[in-house]
Amino acid sequence: MPSQSQGPRQNDPGPVPPPKSPDGQWMDYNNGQGWTWVWNGSWSQNSDGTFTWNAHKEPDPNLVKQWGHAAVTDVQQDPTGVRNKGSWHVYGKGAQWVWGDDPNQNDLHAYSYDELTDPDHLPNNAQHPSYDGNKPPPPDVVAPELKDTWGGVAPDVTGKNIVSADNGSGSPQQVTSPPHHAAYLVQPGGIRDVENTVLAEIDANLANYDSLKTAVANALPDGLYMPNMVGEMTHTQDRLLLNVGDTLELTGQFTRALNNAAQLYARADLDSFLPADGGPPPATPGPNG
Repeated sequence: MPSQSQGPRQNDPGPVPPPKSPDGQWMDYNNGQGWTWVWNGSWSQNSDGTFTWNAHKEPDPNLVKQWGHAAVTDVQQDPTGVRNKGSWHVYGKGAQWVWGDDPNQNDLHAYSYDELTDPDHLPNNAQHPSYDGNKPPPPDVVAPELKDTWGGVAPDVTGKNIVSADNGSGSPQQVTSPPHHAAYLVQPGGIRDVENTVLAEIDANLANYDSLKTAVANALPDGLYMPNMVGEMTHTQDRLLLNVGDTLELTGQFTRALNNAAQLYARADLDSFLPADGGPPPATPGPNG
């Protein structure tokens, strides 16, 4: 009699695993011919009213109805708010916390059970500044509010909208002699086209930046961080947001400098003249007149 291969299980989605609840994952149990859903785990209620965490167990529909799906599948705490068990897994000079897990025997040779099951403190001799809950987090930063003041369109190149260079002294830089450079072609309109291209990218990234700021702001109240990592994660994400914000602001300043260069070229064209019999040049209005 030929051997019988394991056939599709209940609710088998077929050879390609479709998306489903985030509380688990699809597992291939027959070389791509069948898939089964493996739950991350759920809480079951004991006769005395306490709860027990069960890894890879589908949530009880009755408990889901009473407490809600999120509470019944929350690996960090039971539906009443009692913290779940867990353990540190030590590797090299670092350690990783795993909710719902027990210490492994190798780690128990080097650390006590209490050290390995305390989620708020790393085991002795395995502390790392990025994870150490005993170490005060560095001062937090505030990501800036950013806005495209041009509304996505660079100013027209008229030769009048010029920002004067003052070298930080508050007064315009004095030019004592004309610059010397080989002849080259300048197209102020082409510079403005580049500005608008850059502005489109800035505006797209501003929208992403604002969405990311909102997600980071909601991460803490949503309980997405382990208790011992809240300070460090908050600081790290805010610092990264500040770096992104500074980069977008610098890009905007660069675009403003491009526009200023185009305005200066246009102004130079407006101020150009052909001397008449070697006489003095005609009077011209200032940059803003």
